Amino acid sequence: MDCAILSEDSLIWVCDYPEGDVKQLVNDWIDRNYDFFADFTPELRNNSLQLQGPCYPVIFPGISVYWSCQFIARASNVSMRHWQRMGGVNIIEDIVIDESIHGAINSRSGVLKRYVADVGKAWPVLLVCGGISPLFLSLIWLLMIRHFVEAMPWVTDILFNFLIVSVRMFYYLKAG
Repeated sequence: MDCAILSEDSLIWVCDYPEGDVKQLVNDWIDRNYDFFADFTPELRNNSLQLQGPCYPVIFPGISVYWSCQFIARASNVSMRHWQRMGGVNIIEDIVIDESIHGAINSRSGVLKRYVADVGKAWPVLLVCGGISPLFLSLIWLLMIRHFVEAMPWVTDILFNFLIVSVRMFYYLKAG
């Protein structure tokens, strides 16, 4: 996941998917980097300046942690200046923001959401590696046992040793 990047010359906005007055296709919304603040009525702009949505300013730099943007508790001076010029509400820079984000990420529900998101992204791999490939390989193994009874102990021994050496080399390369 990519986090919104701060701009040096303007204030970047991230908006919820448009509903109500502004109607866009999801692809248009993504192509505009989730920003349609300029298309708002004065009332919706005022709501966003009061941090009531549907758009929110990107004032704090962020990094991607566990597929969500974790904001650093130091506001960008340039973005903060743009925010104050536009008449936005006062934003407090404090470690409380950082602590609340860490609390949300490390909570049980946050961990469960990450696990569910991982399974949601990896379901094709789980299906192929956990279901189709083992079934296919076991059928091949049974056919080899049936037709090559005399050679199978040697084939098994050679493949097992190859597997052990491969795993050992993998961890050796991984360790540096």
